Amino acid sequence: MSRNTVVFKSQMLMGDAIYVSAVIGRYMRENPEDRVIIETLDEYPKEVYSWLPGRPEITFATDTDCDVLVEFDVTDAMHSAVKKDHGIWHGLADTAKISGLYRPQLTADDIPILNIPRVEIPEQWKGAFVICPFSRSCTSHQGQPPNKTLPTATWLPLLRFLRRRGKVLFVGGPDDRMQGFAIDESERIAGLPLVIAANVFKEARCIISVDNGLARISTLVGANTVTLMPEFLPLEVFAPAKWNIGKSRVVQMTSQIPPLAFTASMKHLLRIYAEVL
Repeated sequence: MSRNTVVFKSQMLMGDAIYVSAVIGRYMRENPEDRVIIETLDEYPKEVYSWLPGRPEITFATDTDCDVLVEFDVTDAMHSAVKKDHGIWHGLADTAKISGLYRPQLTADDIPILNIPRVEIPEQWKGAFVICPFSRSCTSHQGQPPNKTLPTATWLPLLRFLRRRGKVLFVGGPDDRMQGFAIDESERIAGLPLVIAANVFKEARCIISVDNGLARISTLVGANTVTLMPEFLPLEVFAPAKWNIGKSRVVQMTSQIPPLAFTASMKHLLRIYAEVL
């Protein structure tokens, strides 16, 4: 049997790369003879794809020679997923644009299968309440009101409550700014390789995160995770609501929620579901 070169073009951020991995991983298992290359955006999606069983080739190039080219569009995938009432990763498989010598039939795993390595982390990072309050796709980065993150003032009463009960860690990317949180440098973990972040999540008491790639990784490793999904996203098609892994919970949240109401909601979720208070 001839060996085909199939390029999956995925110029997406890390969170959507996790969804795409459910499609690519399924294809690699069903077509082990093919050479699979993933064209991606930056180091964080690259690390996600490196966890796929079979270890595909990963490149930042955009013009790789191939027999088949597969391109993804998240907007088209979301529309398809809403229409068919299934996860957006299935929508990515349904709406992929395929060109080349032939048209493979794409499907997706119900949950991405990723081999996330186990690594040791510093003792002071274990057993913490982990906060992931940032999103690279939030409209606040374009000078607009936030659509995926919460104002700093909304977090402050909850942080005071959690600090009285244990350690708090903020996990984010190297460019995430934490103005107004009045945090000690020992509470801040920024720009870690994703494999380190994943193992911090495994050792945490719980994770509270806005909708981002870190929340999806935290859910996949089975950590106690509360994901704050923005109200404009259809909850029924997005992870981790569809994955139903362990004690992970997803709640829809408006960025206008008053700080004390937010704190009361989080206390309830942490006591009832995560059982960590």
